[in-house]
Amino acid sequence: MHLVVPPQIIKEELHVWWANLREFDLAVPALWSVLSNWERARAERFRLPRDKENFIIRHGMLRMLLGAYVGCYPSRLNLSMGPNGKPELHRRFETGGMHFNLSHSGDVALYGFTGACPIGVDVEQIQPVPDCERIARKTFSQAETKSLMALPKELRISRFFDLWTRKEALSKAIGNGLRSSRTAWPRLVPRPDASKLAQPSKPADAPVEWHVHSLSPREGYVAAVAFQKPDLDLICRTTPAFFSEELRDSVRPGLRARTGT
Repeated sequence: MHLVVPPQIIKEELHVWWANLREFDLAVPALWSVLSNWERARAERFRLPRDKENFIIRHGMLRMLLGAYVGCYPSRLNLSMGPNGKPELHRRFETGGMHFNLSHSGDVALYGFTGACPIGVDVEQIQPVPDCERIARKTFSQAETKSLMALPKELRISRFFDLWTRKEALSKAIGNGLRSSRTAWPRLVPRPDASKLAQPSKPADAPVEWHVHSLSPREGYVAAVAFQKPDLDLICRTTPAFFSEELRDSVRPGLRARTGT
């Protein structure tokens, strides 16, 4: 797949991609080939084959997409983890500053890319949460918990994950999401002109305004993206099925045996 993204466009837009991991099962060998030794070592730590394959797909896809944006072969990208677990691109690959983030849950991976400002994304598969109230009181603000528990039970879980993904996306954008205490998460304050979860909101204690948008990548999942620049055009895309076929066709003889799966 080839992305043609003029530099001025990625400064004005925020691109969010979501992928159904099962569409890329046959592409695992090709995606393995673009991973760094460090990423392969991380993949080998998974005990279950499915977990290992999902890791390979998620991080291989990140390299494929990011490489297309910055004009570099995916295998040559120098990626590392920041101090709080946020992936970063070595500065020598940056073209004016590329910000990106990824998340996954179940069979879905979510990616965000922009050249405009720091971003964070989060996706969660909606599922029962037996300790919903206890977790909410520990994680959310008093007002957020009160509004959550005031909802009918059949609406509570969906609202819970709306709040969860928005807070996680915002914390990841700020840079303290992955390893910080949940009690340190910022409180979301809807703007007076906002309609519930569909519009931007900002943490009360942030020095600059952050914007958070909720997304629905597919049925049974909820997601969110957080960013700083208010006038960005948010564009959501699905990684096409032909991408999987292109990757599968790129596998060289003997490459499959190198995956270790």
